Formats: sequence, C-alpha cells, structure tokens
Amino acid sequence: MRYCIRCARDIGEGHEYCPHCGTPQKSPLPRPVPAKKKAIWFKIAIIVGIVLVLIIAVCVSMAVTVYEDSKPNPDAIIHNANGSITTTAKTLLKEFNDNEIRAGEMFNEKRVSFSGCVESVNDMLLFSTVHINNCGILGSKTIKAIFPTSAKKDLATLVKGNKATITCTIVDGGNIMGVLAKECLVNH
Repeated sequence: MRYCIRCARDIGEGHEYCPHCGTPQKSPLPRPVPAKKKAIWFKIAIIVGIVLVLIIAVCVSMAVTVYEDSKPNPDAIIHNANGSITTTAKTLLKEFNDNEIRAGEMFNEKRVSFSGCVESVNDMLLFSTVHINNCGILGSKTIKAIFPTSAKKDLATLVKGNKATITCTIVDGGNIMGVLAKECLVNH
C-alpha cells in the first residue's frame, strides 16, 4: 500500500500522481500513526516505567531490611551460660533510666561485661574508679566502676575517650549520677 506524500491518503500501487490532490509521488510515505495511538502508547510506557520503579524500590527496601535484621545487635543483652551478662554501657544506662526496678532485677548483684567510653580514671586511697559513659555526650549518666588498688596496672592502660570493656558486679542503678559497679576488672 502506498500513501500520498502530501495528503497521506491511500493511493494504491502504481500511481505517479495522487488521485485525490494531484501531487506527484516521488517516494511512498508510510501511513502516519494517529496522535491518539501515540498518546496511548506514551501513557502505557509511563505507567510501565512507574510500576518498574516501584518494584525496584520494594526489592531494595526488602533487601536492606533483611541485611539490617541479619546484623548482630551491638546493644543486645546477652545472658551467658555461666550466669554473667554481656551488653553495652549505652544499653545498661538506658535500661536503668527507662525502669530502675526492672533493670535492678535484671542486673543488680550479677556479673556484667559492658563496653563503653572512658570518661575518667581516678585513684583513691583504697580503690580506683573509672567512669564509663555511652560514648555519647560527656557529663551524662555514667557507670561508676570501682576497682581494687591491685588493678592499677590495668587501669594505667585506659585513656579518656577511648573504648573499654569492663566486667563488674552491678551494685545499684538508682544512683543519681548513673550505675554503681564493684569488683571490676578490665577485659583485654
């Protein structure tokens, strides 16, 4: 089928001039696609594109969720087989801040290993103390860890602002300044 190069009407095969408008035909033109059909295909393409973007976004979101769920929670409270507990200073302080009674039942008189940042190291006459915070704002609540004087060699390795892991027996979380711990040891 051939169409007029000027008026785009069907002129059939073998005509050198358009029977409708009389224009000489040098090369045949394909029949133009009506604007309505172009608009429909354009809308379909946009809808398909949006659906694909949404599917990709959902897949990425699910992958990120699975990845995040598979990572170990550094702030978890781990109850060890020997009856001790492992956690972070951040979690310990938060537990006592959220509910002092519940946290006391969970932690008081138990051996707890926790990691946090050294806020201060102090030497007293009969004992030494180290204040451990949640590695956040200085001056916030801390865990006051009491060490025997025999632990001075280990305490000399601690530096203000650095992270440390300490094992202590938790005495009281109701302290206005934070949590009190005794019989502490520096974990290496």
